Amino acid sequence: SFCIVSGCITYKKAFSKISWAAAITIAGCLGIGKAITASGTAEFVAQKLYELLGPEPSIPLFLIVIGLFCNLLGNLMSHTPALTIVATVFIPLADQMGIDPTIFAMALTLFTCVGYMTPLGGASYSMTLSEGFKFTDYIKLGFIPNLVCFSIVAAVTIIRLACL
Repeated sequence: SFCIVSGCITYKKAFSKISWAAAITIAGCLGIGKAITASGTAEFVAQKLYELLGPEPSIPLFLIVIGLFCNLLGNLMSHTPALTIVATVFIPLADQMGIDPTIFAMALTLFTCVGYMTPLGGASYSMTLSEGFKFTDYIKLGFIPNLVCFSIVAAVTIIRLACL
């Protein structure tokens, strides 16, 4: 909008450059996020993950499994609705397990936001869809950064929780 006001680009030119595929993808992801939360699917998945880990899961195992779930959602939908889903479900669960909710909330945020493997996670990635990149191109280029960032977040969080 600053470029339009300052005259760097005309309104018509800016409007023609909007990536409608990206806008529709983001809007769809927001709707999916709301539907998953409203339908109870998020709570159902959280309960199943908790049951899968057993009655007394180790905190590092719990953190990594929840982190993988967050990362998966962060790769399949916009980070904001994905984080909304996981935070409302898993922070109370972590609090019940005796995990510091502030540290856990930060870990959930980072696990969700390091979803680099698909163009669905962020608006900036979605904008490049109109330039001819294939979905598999994002996975090929984003897998290693996603894995490295996930590992760093997991390690730092586990170390931080162990220091408490």
